[in-house]
Order: sequence, then structure tokens, then C-alpha cells
Amino acid sequence: MKVSEALKSRLSANMFDTKAELSREQITELVELASEAPSSFNTQNWHVIAITDPDVRKQLRAVAWDQAKVTDSAVLFAVLGNTNVVEALPESMDLATNAGVVGPDIKKWFEDNASPFYDGKPQLARDEALRSASYLAMSLMLAGQEKGYGSGPMIGFDPIEVAKILKVPDNYVVTLLLSMGPLASEGNWARKPRRKNIISFDKF
Repeated sequence: MKVSEALKSRLSANMFDTKAELSREQITELVELASEAPSSFNTQNWHVIAITDPDVRKQLRAVAWDQAKVTDSAVLFAVLGNTNVVEALPESMDLATNAGVVGPDIKKWFEDNASPFYDGKPQLARDEALRSASYLAMSLMLAGQEKGYGSGPMIGFDPIEVAKILKVPDNYVVTLLLSMGPLASEGNWARKPRRKNIISFDKF
């Protein structure tokens, strides 16, 4: 499937095939594809929790407006952004240098400049957590679309309660919940048309 086809055919689903299952290998492949998304300073400051346990999902549904897609999809993802933006930077830059993508001097530049950029700027760090996690979430939806899975992103939930249920560390923001899997044969709305007056050139 072409990216253009995936973008134009993806819809925000509410109704999923409740009998469908995805293996851990299939779920892991989706998340690894999504992690090709960009991030500031190559920090890769995200984490994904894949939730398949029915009991956990029932708890989440109770704090997510009782949305059926929380429990009915093959997998539910919680997409998290790390406000400690540079926490994983040494690891990500080690991978880059070991792969020969950058040299030690570039690695040092990233490590020397990323921390001062975010230190003492909690709003900027939170913005980056949300931004990076959103990049990953959209990539995850497109990866699922290519595999033939529907997706239903949602912000209708209590983030504090979700974080408690999933034991999310304090430095992570629960950016969104994302249901994914084969869709029900009926019940989903058709894709909604998109506005066209969204672009200007050079000035607003």
C-alpha cells in the first residue's frame, strides 16, 4: 500500500472485530515500524505499552468514557512521551555511531547540546514529549493500515487514572490511547471529508 493510499483510506474506527487477535510478534513489528518516526536530537523519547490483558482493558475502559474500542480491538496501545527528553539519547546515539551513521564528534555534539536545550524548560520538555509521541502514534496508525488493520485514536480518558492503572513513571505523559486490529464488518462511519483551506504560503 502506498503512503498516499494509507492516508486517504485510514479512518478513526470505533467498531472492531472482537474475535480478532494479534500475536506479540505482530504487535512488536508494528511498534518497531512506528519507531522509525523522527524525534528531536534523535532522543527517541517515547514508549509504547501494548495492552492485551482483558482485565487491564476493562479497568481502562472504566476511565475512558466507557468506549467499546478500549476492550474490543485486537490490541490497545498507550503511547507515552518522555518529558526527560534526553534520557535515552546515549543509547540512541550509540546505535547511530555503531552503525556508522555518525562519527564520535557528531555524537558528542548531540549529547552536549540536547540537555541544555531542555534543562529548566518544563513546558518545552512536555511539548517535546507530546510531539514525539504523536509522531510515533501517526506512524503506528499508518503501519497498521498497511497491514490491513483499522485504528481508533482517542483522547477521551482520564490520564491520571490511566497512568495509575498502567504504572506509568511520573516523567512520562500518556499522550493518547490507540485501539488497533481488524475492523467489524459494519458499524464504522465512512471516512469524513477533509477541509481544503488549510494552507497559505509565506504568511498566514
